Amino acid sequence: FALWAFKPEGANFSAEEEAERKGRYTGAKSVSRLSAVLAEVQSAYEALWRVARLRAVWGLAVLLLTYRLGVLVAEGASSLKLIDKGIAKETLAAMVLLQFPVELVSAIVAGRWSAGGSPAPPFLTGYFLRLAANAAIIALIA
Repeated sequence: FALWAFKPEGANFSAEEEAERKGRYTGAKSVSRLSAVLAEVQSAYEALWRVARLRAVWGLAVLLLTYRLGVLVAEGASSLKLIDKGIAKETLAAMVLLQFPVELVSAIVAGRWSAGGSPAPPFLTGYFLRLAANAAIIALIA
């Protein structure tokens, strides 16, 4: 009874389908099923390719691949420069404890802000604030 109760829908196989599923039957039906599955996969990839060729998708891909370039160098170099100036690695590690709650709260605020209308204004505001903060860190450290 337990196996029957948990049998998934669509699992009503005929004897021929059961034999084919277990690999004991190779007939014209299995070839036609295979070609049908391949046709479905091909149509799915064709639809994916049509979406990937859209101009908006390319623009979003370029944005997501390049938006970190403005802050990447500053974030990487600032901790190295602080170590160079004599600040202990343990102190830098302790700064993460202060940084985590700030990131958590800012993510919650940004999520609530972007849930209303367009997500672009919160993203751009946050991005420019991040650029300004990194510029200030570079000015303080250098």
